[in-house]
Amino acid sequence: MLASKADAAWEVFLDYQNYPTDIFGNKIGTEKLDYKDTQSVTSKDNYLSIISDGYQNNYIGKYATAWSIYNKAGDRVATIPSSALLYALGKSDEQMETAIGSESTPTDFLPGKTDRDSYWATFKTLYNDYKGVYAQINFEAAIKGGDDYGNRLDGRWYYSQSKQKITGEIKIQYANTLDDYKVGGFHEDTFADEDASSIVGTTTGASAYFTDPADRVRKLETFADNTQDYKFEVNATSTAKIHICWLVPSY
Repeated sequence: MLASKADAAWEVFLDYQNYPTDIFGNKIGTEKLDYKDTQSVTSKDNYLSIISDGYQNNYIGKYATAWSIYNKAGDRVATIPSSALLYALGKSDEQMETAIGSESTPTDFLPGKTDRDSYWATFKTLYNDYKGVYAQINFEAAIKGGDDYGNRLDGRWYYSQSKQKITGEIKIQYANTLDDYKVGGFHEDTFADEDASSIVGTTTGASAYFTDPADRVRKLETFADNTQDYKFEVNATSTAKIHICWLVPSY
């Protein structure tokens, strides 16, 4: 059963243009929504609630993201890597009808990954029951390891098609005190200029830049590719954090 959470923790599940989508990335309607307008979702006859947990030991790695998905009644209906739900993106209704009707797991669904058959069974159930259904999402941020506490500021996940042109930009945010850091009291640092090679924050002195596919730049253009790692290096102060923004065009 989904535990009660403060309303402020929930966000409307949106695409990068602020249109609501279902959990498979299908745009719902033509009206843009504010990401905090969760009442527009919870007032529907049916909706899903997603807890995004970034501390899962699964096939992607220790800090991979898994979604626990709950129905309107608060019952958990699935826990699945968020990447598995991308399978329907870019496929026609006819292609999905064929895949869902098949007795076997499609070869292009999480190829080579552990537990792909069980994840496919979960995907099929979700697709049959919740295609076109609104959702809200909560990004879990806190983690405790031994006596240490930390925060993982899980950014909003966006869908893109493979080989689609995207832009990336690294931002630096900082807190004036450790107490501010603990409660998320961050300020955005500035750079000397807008040039992509300007990588040092003027307030914090922290530096952050990509090393691949381009080196020592904080802004780049590349193409979405699920086989590629986007690498970056950080030299940060104790109260600074790094945020990477990804932008993709409309399609």
